[in-house]
Amino acid sequence: MKKILVTLAVAFSCLLIAGCATVQKIKAGKTLQKVDLALTSTKLDSLKGNQELFEKIGTATKSLLPNPQVVVIVQDLARGVINSVLATAYISVNANATLPEGADTLYVRNVTATLFADSLYELAVSIADSNIIAPGTQQLTFYTEFPIDKRLFNIMDVNELRLKGSISVSFEPTSELISFDFDEKRIVTAEEKKEFVDNAREKVLNALVGDWVNSILPNN
Repeated sequence: MKKILVTLAVAFSCLLIAGCATVQKIKAGKTLQKVDLALTSTKLDSLKGNQELFEKIGTATKSLLPNPQVVVIVQDLARGVINSVLATAYISVNANATLPEGADTLYVRNVTATLFADSLYELAVSIADSNIIAPGTQQLTFYTEFPIDKRLFNIMDVNELRLKGSISVSFEPTSELISFDFDEKRIVTAEEKKEFVDNAREKVLNALVGDWVNSILPNN
């Protein structure tokens, strides 16, 4: 009899825990249904030159004249031509998350998602720690990177950005994770595309020419 009571107690506890988890998931699901997530902007944060390429062509020389191979790359860039991977671009994708007043605050713990730029790029994204979705509007920033290669100038033909994946949230910073899917899209304007491409080209040029300029400056 005692063994039966213990078994029943364990079973009841399991059901209770499962029931609480289900209630929490339903609660989080209802809260997330109220979230309005809108992609707002994409920014080129920084760029790192392809050191392997730069070392191969010898961008840094002690000559007052730039390396002829660097000159060719610079001329190609001016014409909209890229024949190799020149750099890695690090970008941020901003989104506004709006939650109605009175809703429960959610702690964003993890994001597994992909950023699509039409069919040109398919990029894995990450998100910084300690993000929350609280009543009101706050900005969520996703991060990704991609190679600066011949596709750079095709960005001008991209019409839509799409952020698709899953988000893991909780009601407390360290409580149980609950995951849900999301799929957000945004039309990209011609001005945004031009600004992005021009910025990337300028940073690549700075990486190429700056290396050569630094090499001929006197050491203090």
